[in-house]
Amino acid sequence: MNKENFSLAYFITRPLFLGLAFSLLFNQSGSDAIISCLLGTLLGIFFIHLIHKMKFSKDNFKIIQLIIYFYFLVLAVMVLETFIGSFFLTTTPKIIIIAPSLILCFYAAAKKMITIKRTTFLLLFLSIGIFSLAAISLGNFFTIDNIAPLFIHKTSSIFKSAFIFAILSASPHLLLKGENINFSCHLKGYLFSCLIHTLVCIVILGALTPNVAKIYSFPEYMVLKRIKIFKFIENIENILTAIWYIDIFVFITMILKRIQEILKSKVLYYPSVILTVILTTYLIVDHYSRIIFLYHYTPYILLILFGIISISALKKS
Repeated sequence: MNKENFSLAYFITRPLFLGLAFSLLFNQSGSDAIISCLLGTLLGIFFIHLIHKMKFSKDNFKIIQLIIYFYFLVLAVMVLETFIGSFFLTTTPKIIIIAPSLILCFYAAAKKMITIKRTTFLLLFLSIGIFSLAAISLGNFFTIDNIAPLFIHKTSSIFKSAFIFAILSASPHLLLKGENINFSCHLKGYLFSCLIHTLVCIVILGALTPNVAKIYSFPEYMVLKRIKIFKFIENIENILTAIWYIDIFVFITMILKRIQEILKSKVLYYPSVILTVILTTYLIVDHYSRIIFLYHYTPYILLILFGIISISALKKS
């Protein structure tokens, strides 16, 4: 069971980095984002420890949990629709983009948790394999001079981006409350995922330079566009992006699973989720200014929500 729990903790650390964390890190601290990843990992350990100390057994936590889970759903839908709509299906209506993924996640969330965990364990090998292939293929484009020198930004900027890393990597772990995951296994999954994030950060900076990385909303995707295998196999970035789809798939599945457990009634569950997706699509994704608002303020919104549920849960424990 530990290997399944490890893989679940690994995947649940990752979903808020595509289109959010990396872009924020580079804009905030440039090449010092590497330092922020390391400091953010340490701060994230503290958040993971807090999550393990929380008790969600009381009914009065259900409203707070639902607010957090639905906010996670809004972020997941926003990132997925924006990413696919920007690079792949540029003329396809946003609601059509999200519909197949939502149906798949509804199906997965209806399964038992042991099935979901075993699925994440199998997907872990695919995820690591894709990452390894991408990292090796980018070797010719990586220049160590692009990430030097370090410690050229203000200390406040480095710590601010460390906070962004910590809250965006650790807050999704609230979805794992109620699972029988010991702290050691949970922490190992988190640390391994954070290590991958740090390596991705280094690869992006080494391949693009900090100034170029700041330009893109999805710098990790722009790096993949440079990949050539054997100098003649090109345009494989669309295949490699499967790694991010897996992250979002696991994330939405866990969100739906938790919402389903709280609402219980299908009459409430399906309409509330579908309505949230529709509202997110037409009230947020279709308005660039609102995407930018969430882009900038999501770390602080999550910190507030995390703080509220932490204080409440720790007082009751």
